[in-house]
Amino acid sequence: MVSREKPVQREEHFVDTPSGVTIYTVEKRLTSSHPTEAVLLIHGIGVGWACWDLDIKDYSMMEFLAREGFDVFAIDHRGYGKSTKVDGLTVTSEACANDLKSVIDFIKKLRGIEKINVVGHSFGGMVVACLAGKYPEFVERIVLIGSPYKALHPNFQSVADELIKQANKGVPYVPNGHHLTVEEHLYSYAQEVVDTYKEMVAQSYLECAMGIILDVASLKHSKYIPNITAPTLLINGALEYVVDPDDAVQCLNDLGAKQKALLVIGNAYHLVFLEKTAHRNMNQAVLAWFRS
Repeated sequence: MVSREKPVQREEHFVDTPSGVTIYTVEKRLTSSHPTEAVLLIHGIGVGWACWDLDIKDYSMMEFLAREGFDVFAIDHRGYGKSTKVDGLTVTSEACANDLKSVIDFIKKLRGIEKINVVGHSFGGMVVACLAGKYPEFVERIVLIGSPYKALHPNFQSVADELIKQANKGVPYVPNGHHLTVEEHLYSYAQEVVDTYKEMVAQSYLECAMGIILDVASLKHSKYIPNITAPTLLINGALEYVVDPDDAVQCLNDLGAKQKALLVIGNAYHLVFLEKTAHRNMNQAVLAWFRS
C-alpha cells in the first residue's frame, strides 16, 4: 500500500488531434516516483473530468489510483469544459474514441509506455468500447461502469426518448440539470459531497452535447463489444436505472475478451462515484482489476 503521506502532483495538458479539436487532459501521479502503468478515465454525459477527482474526503478515484502508484489521466470530451467547443451533434462515441487515440499517443510519448488501462462511465464506457474495438493495440485492461450495451433500462427510456426528440430537431446542446436533484438518485450520500458535485457541475458543465443522445438512441458502439480482447470488467450499481440488468449479462457474454467479469455493487445507483459507501467498493474493484 502506498503511503498517503506521499504528495501527489497535478499537471494539465492540452492535446491536439488531427480533427483540429484540442482535448483538455489532467494528470495526477506521485511526486516521488516514476509510474510505469497509466490509467485514463473517461466521463459520461452530464459532467466532465472532475467527476473522477472530487476534492473531498476519499472520493477522488484519481487520487486513489495515483497513491497506488499509477499515472492517472482524465479528460474533458470535445464540447465539454476546457476542451474545444464544437457542434454538440458531433460529440459521438466514434469521434470521442478518435480523440482518445490522440490522447493515448500523447501519454505514450510523455511517459514511454506502450499500453494504457482505461475506465469509462456511462457514455464514457461507450467511447471506451469504440476505442478498444478500433485500437486494441493501445489498451491494456478495461473497466466499464454503468455503461449500456444494446438496450436501456426501462426506467431511463422515457427520459432518453424526450432528449432524442430534441436531438433529432438539430439542437446541439441542452441545459444540464441532473445535478439539481442528484440526491433523488443516490442510495445514501454525504451532503457535503453532493454539494461539492453540484458546485462543480454548475461552474463547468451546464450543457450536455446532444450527439451523445443520438448515440445512446442507436447504441452503435455495441458492434465493437465482440471485438474487444483486452481483459474487461463491467461494474453496475444494484439499483442502476440506465443499464438494464439483462443487457449487462448479454454484454458480458458477447465480450470477445477471454478474461472478463461483471460486478454488481450493492446500495448504489448510476452515479456510483457519489455513493456514500459504494464509491470505495468501486475504487477497490478497479484497483484489483488493474492489479490482477
